[in-house]
Amino acid sequence: MNQDLGSLITLKSIGLSAIQDLLSQAHAIKAHFKEKGEVQSLYEGLSVPKVAALCFFEASTRTRFSFEAAAFRLGLQTMTLSDVASSSQSKGETYSDTLSTIAAMQPDVIVCRSTDEVDMAKHSERLGCPFVNAGRGQFEHPTQALLDMMTIQESFSQTAGLKFVFVGDVAHSRVAASNLFLLQSMGVEVAICAPRGFLPAGEAWSQLKKFETVHEAADWADVVMALRIQLERGADPMTADELSKFQIGPEALSRLSAGAIIMHPGPFNRGVEITDEVLEDSRCRIWTQKENGLYLRIAVLARSLGLKWKGQ
Repeated sequence: MNQDLGSLITLKSIGLSAIQDLLSQAHAIKAHFKEKGEVQSLYEGLSVPKVAALCFFEASTRTRFSFEAAAFRLGLQTMTLSDVASSSQSKGETYSDTLSTIAAMQPDVIVCRSTDEVDMAKHSERLGCPFVNAGRGQFEHPTQALLDMMTIQESFSQTAGLKFVFVGDVAHSRVAASNLFLLQSMGVEVAICAPRGFLPAGEAWSQLKKFETVHEAADWADVVMALRIQLERGADPMTADELSKFQIGPEALSRLSAGAIIMHPGPFNRGVEITDEVLEDSRCRIWTQKENGLYLRIAVLARSLGLKWKGQ
């Protein structure tokens, strides 16, 4: 696809150099915002009002609100579709025609969360408007992977050589799919800890180290990322036996090194994949991930809008 549009559909499509630029900007945006309470002075090109269309065809809290907050911090106006039932899709309109209708309002960027069937790259080319993937079915969630990497970079002096393990429903996770590419591109060793029914298929996954229990994984890992069970994508609930082997709780915490960190892309289910003790542990970075989503998505929107970075 034409990357001159400024779209972010997959991380592979923009390349490692652009990824590193986005991460560098996100760190700088966070530091500047903490000091100054604003971000618009970091960019040129905001003198003309711009519009972001936020199209969420699937439920979202963290991603939708952080994109909306990012747009507001940049001074953008937003048009938001967050309830498919109240849109013309409830009358039979297709995804394609809904997106065409929104594009006809001339937004400067479209942020889209969708089911598997929506081909964002195709729609971006067809409509001539930058698209940002805010999570597509089971396939990809590039901005989540980027904010996860930002969070990891804040905790470790370098990423190369780190040991990272996914724990839980890896098979149905778009977060895991995007993270695998980015983690390996940054020199991180990736492993999986999941019940048999939650192990992902494909060659890229088959080559990874696999752990039978979360306690074994905790002994090995620098970074543990819990993943919730994706019931909405056909996953079955964990059995009691599986929970005892794969739930991150007090015993797993006791086996993690002092310098390790715990992550979760959210939403998390207390008492299922993680316990309350995890959220209270000093090594937990789950709330930091949520905050970093704001700064990372400011950088992503600025890229899609073609804003010139001035820096601090």
